[in-house]
Amino acid sequence: MTTPKLMFMTLLIGVTMLTAIIGSLILSADTTMGDGIISAEKGHFPTKGAFDGNKIAAATNLPEDFEEIEIVGGLRAPTNMEFSPDGRLFVLEQAGKILIIKNGELLPTPFLTLEEVDSSAEGGLLGLAFDPQFNTNGHFYVYYTKTGDPSTNQVSRFTVSATNPDVADPRSELVILDGIPANYTHNGGQMQFGPAGKLYVTTGDAVKRSNAQSLETLAGKILRINPDGSVPDDNPFVGTPDVRDEIWAYGLRNPFAGDIDPVTGRMYINDVGRKRAEEINLGVAGANYGWPECEGECENPDFEDPIHTYSQQTGCAITGGAFYRGTQFPEEYQGSYFFADLCNGWIKRLLPDGTAADFVTEGPEIVVDLEVGPDGSLYYLLYSKSGSYTTPTEADGAVYKIQFARANRTPTAVVSARPTSGIAPLEVSFDGSGSRDPDGDPLSYTWNFGDEPAATKGVTASTLIQ
Repeated sequence: MTTPKLMFMTLLIGVTMLTAIIGSLILSADTTMGDGIISAEKGHFPTKGAFDGNKIAAATNLPEDFEEIEIVGGLRAPTNMEFSPDGRLFVLEQAGKILIIKNGELLPTPFLTLEEVDSSAEGGLLGLAFDPQFNTNGHFYVYYTKTGDPSTNQVSRFTVSATNPDVADPRSELVILDGIPANYTHNGGQMQFGPAGKLYVTTGDAVKRSNAQSLETLAGKILRINPDGSVPDDNPFVGTPDVRDEIWAYGLRNPFAGDIDPVTGRMYINDVGRKRAEEINLGVAGANYGWPECEGECENPDFEDPIHTYSQQTGCAITGGAFYRGTQFPEEYQGSYFFADLCNGWIKRLLPDGTAADFVTEGPEIVVDLEVGPDGSLYYLLYSKSGSYTTPTEADGAVYKIQFARANRTPTAVVSARPTSGIAPLEVSFDGSGSRDPDGDPLSYTWNFGDEPAATKGVTASTLIQ
């Protein structure tokens, strides 16, 4: 859609007798508009709606022509986010709330609040997936740590309210998979539907290493189930004695994030390492990824080696995973797999040829999730701005987005006035010829002094101050 780019510039002129003069210039340039974004020098980027009170995002080094915007702040320990098929962004808070960001605004009423959630350490509400038929059946799935003795992880299906699409029916919970071992760390929790309509669920080893290699437990695995919780007939271990049929792959430590390429169907699984390496693994039915016998590349024919690793001198824990299939970024980003690290403030991308490239450097720490939005921007979820790796005492989590802004940056208004002071009544002339558009688009000018029936057009304007 072709829309004018807008920016407001106010000018305060002092005159004698304490009379104040306010001049307002609105600049517009006919071009495709992103979200009212303007660029600033030295890597500081204004938020969406830079004049509506939102804070400036933290300085982040991005590739040329990319910009970063804070969408929503004030989140309490957010752990995961997912876009629904209709474009709303759902954000999970660790203690059990699901919130909705709709049309760029955080809705005041939670979508769902779970009551019996063990959110100690790394437990809590960790995963969300929308049914492939969500638009018609309203079903969605959550992965959370259920309070108990002991607490365990489970997958439950809920249904949206019949009267309000922004609220779930809390009475609709149907547990479709439970008894997944839980602990203070290593709970996994990533969920996603594959091309065949099967639900993939990642689980951590629950701090018991032997769980990862045991096929009698659901911990340390990738599980694959039908939307109703039953087991697909083509799961690799169906019918094998003393093996859980839900298991699709195993030998994982804490697969906290990953993604499925919507074009190729390839699954990438991020597995958090212990001391040697962080891993990105290719999802393969029946694969054994080696933990705890193997971490990183082992060249053992019994284990599936990762397709990419990095040492813990480069980071501490791999988080976030998103394939880029949007249309906003340049062509070179097609098929890239974005991933982040919890500690070192960077986001990288794994190219289709297997090489890795920098994307964000010197960014914020504690990024826990990445998603590509329907607008083609890359969104990231910040657990806490304070840098706290434990449950923050303040609600300071946030959602940011990174967008390619080369074609839709906002013009900068530069206004001069003559005279700048005097005794009323005073005729003041304004000149906006110093304004510029970073994309080189032609500018149009509209002046509004608040006391005229119609705004004045043109690069210059004047008004009489009484």
